[in-house]
Amino acid sequence: MAASIFLVLVGCNGSPKIEEGPPADSLATVEKDASVDVTDVVIDATPSMRGFADGPRYQNFVTQSLANASVASERVEYHQLTTALPGGLQAVDQKMRAAESTFYARGNTELSTALDSLDRDGLTVLLTDLFQSSADMNAVSRAIARQALDQGLAVGVIASRFQFDGRVYDVGPDGRAFDFNGQRPLYGLVFGLPRAVSDYFENLREFVDPERYHFLLFSSRVAEQPGRVQIRDSDPIRNLVRVKPQADVPLPSTQTLGLRIRDNNISARLSAQLDLDVLPDVRPLLSSESLAAKVTKVWKRDAQSGTYVGEFEERSRAKGALCIRAVQNDSSRLRLRIRPEDLRRGFYTFNTTVDVRKWELPQWVSDWNLPPSEFQAETPDGSKTANLHSFLLDLGSGLTNTGGPRIAALQVYVEKQ
Repeated sequence: MAASIFLVLVGCNGSPKIEEGPPADSLATVEKDASVDVTDVVIDATPSMRGFADGPRYQNFVTQSLANASVASERVEYHQLTTALPGGLQAVDQKMRAAESTFYARGNTELSTALDSLDRDGLTVLLTDLFQSSADMNAVSRAIARQALDQGLAVGVIASRFQFDGRVYDVGPDGRAFDFNGQRPLYGLVFGLPRAVSDYFENLREFVDPERYHFLLFSSRVAEQPGRVQIRDSDPIRNLVRVKPQADVPLPSTQTLGLRIRDNNISARLSAQLDLDVLPDVRPLLSSESLAAKVTKVWKRDAQSGTYVGEFEERSRAKGALCIRAVQNDSSRLRLRIRPEDLRRGFYTFNTTVDVRKWELPQWVSDWNLPPSEFQAETPDGSKTANLHSFLLDLGSGLTNTGGPRIAALQVYVEKQ
């Protein structure tokens, strides 16, 4: 006996019973183009930002680089964020005011205020030191999930250290304050459609020294193109030979890989290359434990009518006949294991997906994070940011709690003769 397996990459919606090849699970890719009407630069005017104001590099970054990177925008508008003003936001008539220390003398801020009017047709760049109380940061995380991620917007993070000479506020649960002179972290939170945020990052790199900056992008859509599976001559294959798909097999895509099991009494294994085309600033968030592959549905083709049915008596056993795993290291791999003994004679289609199961924060986040154990130090380390690690974890959790961004929708066709 022999079993033929065909691996196909497609992405469309399904139905319970059809006469042509069964459709794969849906896969939403990043939009090709994203025009931006307005880029709103919102500057956190809390007093703890005042120590940046006299630094030439900061002045150039806030008044020139952030605006110059908005090449796709019709216009750029600056705003001051402070609770000392009604509504929390104040339009700035001259962006150069952000380079003056008096700009940051208006009292505490609530970052979530800047999220109340996010525009899908624009970009919002929120410049902040992220120094908020733990309760305030939790509120910010919830607001980002509600106002941005749940609405299909991406959240980009720009991070760099700038010269600082001043007082730092809101450290730890007691809201401690201390003086600091040195290189202190500054962050830009960028909200917009995934393509628009990615393009903004690419443009910004042209106006800064990219070696001094970190870029991260959180989004429910991360794939620019559906992933592709390739079997190379060096790939380990057990109990399988490659064959061309049979002409009478109704495949919904021409992107196929055909395999045949040599012996139906022995399990078959395959490790193939999984080529991912994801937004570049998503890649630093992916590790060897990031990707999860699973079988979502099994279709069986009726031998007489040729129709595919998504529910049948053998489903539970047939679904377990294929085990699939995705791993991400320097290059991604897709690993298949097939148990022919769990399949009766017939033609099966396994719908499978590859999703981002968890985000792996890069090492610099840990290096820049001020842990709670240091909140009570006589002089906390001003080169670090309180709650940074937990804040970024919350951003990622807001996406993976509902299944995670999908990067590939595959189909495995198995025929047991």
